[in-house]
Amino acid sequence: MLRMNTKQTDASPESTPQKVAQECLDEAGGDIVAAVNAMEMRVDADRDLRDTLTSPLIRGACYDAIKSIIRQERKHVWLAPNYSPDGNSAGANIHAARSLYEFRLPIEGQPTLGSATKADVDAASHFYGAQAVDMAWKGRWLATIAKGLKAAKTVEATFSEAKLRAMQEATKHD
Repeated sequence: MLRMNTKQTDASPESTPQKVAQECLDEAGGDIVAAVNAMEMRVDADRDLRDTLTSPLIRGACYDAIKSIIRQERKHVWLAPNYSPDGNSAGANIHAARSLYEFRLPIEGQPTLGSATKADVDAASHFYGAQAVDMAWKGRWLATIAKGLKAAKTVEATFSEAKLRAMQEATKHD
């Protein structure tokens, strides 16, 4: 894509991403592709506007990267040293030999199990329990939908929104 006017300028206080997006959409007569192209050029020329747009994305990407590492750590701590999915202990992951004390809890501060207090363990237990209840409910609901479907039919062609809501409610367990 051609980039024009890449000189950095000071953003005016009214140059919010929403306002610029609306202006570009209006100027492009509702053409989304043209509006995106126009907005991209304006963002390239306005460092403050670019920072306003990208800061939440950068924070989210950083959060995702850290959470990915923590999930991998939990996996390696959780699995026994002789575990392997195919049942062949010779293929066990060397990282799996870590202590269960190193298991990070999914609560504020992400403490390890070894340093956790009763309140920390209770909070982590509640977190996993609530996820399990929610996942089980969704599983029951989807199984109910699947039972009512014919192979070649879609959900939308088979069930109304009201019926889906009724099945959702019927599969809920408190």
